[in-house]
This record gives sequence, C-alpha cells and structure tokens, in this order.
Amino acid sequence: MELKKNLQERIKELNFIYSISDIIERTSTIDDFLGNIIKKMPLVLYYTELACARIVLKNQEFKTTNFKETAWKMATDIFVHKKAFGTLEIYYLEKMPEKEEGPFLKEERSLLDAAAEHMGRVIECKLDEKEREEIIHAELQKAISEVKILSGLLPICASCKKIRNDTGYWLNFRRSEKLVTYCNY
Repeated sequence: MELKKNLQERIKELNFIYSISDIIERTSTIDDFLGNIIKKMPLVLYYTELACARIVLKNQEFKTTNFKETAWKMATDIFVHKKAFGTLEIYYLEKMPEKEEGPFLKEERSLLDAAAEHMGRVIECKLDEKEREEIIHAELQKAISEVKILSGLLPICASCKKIRNDTGYWLNFRRSEKLVTYCNY
C-alpha cells in the first residue's frame, strides 16, 4: 500500500512539471504565468486538500484562494539574473505528521526548489522579451521621426541651385521663374 502511495505522489509531481510547460505556452505575461502556477502548487503536496501557496515578487503577491500563513511552511527563493527576485512558499493549514522537513517530504523540497528555479528562468525570458520590445519600439519611433524630418527636405542641385520635384524634374526658381528644365550636372 505504501508503494502505491509513493507512486501516486511521483505521478502528481510529474503532472505538475508537465503543467508548467503547458502554462508557459499558454501565457504571455509574467502575471498570467505566476497566477496559473500558484493554483497548481498545492496539488503536488502530500496533503493536497490542506495546502496553500504564495509567490511574493517585490511588490506583487500571487496566492491560492485559501491562502493563510501558518507555522507549517516551506519556502525557497526565486532568482532572476542571479539575484533574489522573490519567494515561493507553501503552507499546510493544519498540523500534519512530521516527515523529513517538518510536515514536508524531501521530494516536495526538491520539487519546490525546481519549480522556483524554473519560474526564475521563465521570468528572465519574459522580462528580456519585454525589454527587447521596448527597445524595438523606441528605435522604431526614432526612425519614424527621422523619416518625417527627411521628408521635409528638398533636393537642391549644389551646382545650379535647381530644385527637383517628386516626378524627377528640376525646377528653376531664380527671378520667380517657374520653368521646368533639366539639371545638366
């Protein structure tokens, strides 16, 4: 019976890992990604029905609907670009039997650490993508403004001072003459 329970626990963990990949593919923002991940976190714990979770990133918080801070906690840092960026926390809402790490299994510690590491990498990618989009947008805006400036310039022959119109003809504007002529240079 114990072997069957252990196998069921490993299956829950594998399903969680696969669901992270699915969530990455379906979400485009960091908020959507973390909001969906936090809902899945309690499902990997041994006592799923008595678990809750929270992700804290600087001034943001993502938590399960039943979230409550308790004394039965396991947490790990989320690193982005090798700097602590936030924390992933899981809690039991009631006292549970002692396991390897308080009421938590060593496999749950490994899974929590792996999830936080994966979250950090996804956040890095999404932040880098957002930064690239902002740079591209700024460069595009600059290019558009330069095109507007260039479109206001007139092509003038340096030698004869005639002005070329949009159709390619050179106009002579000396002495208020409006004769269409060709530039010889």
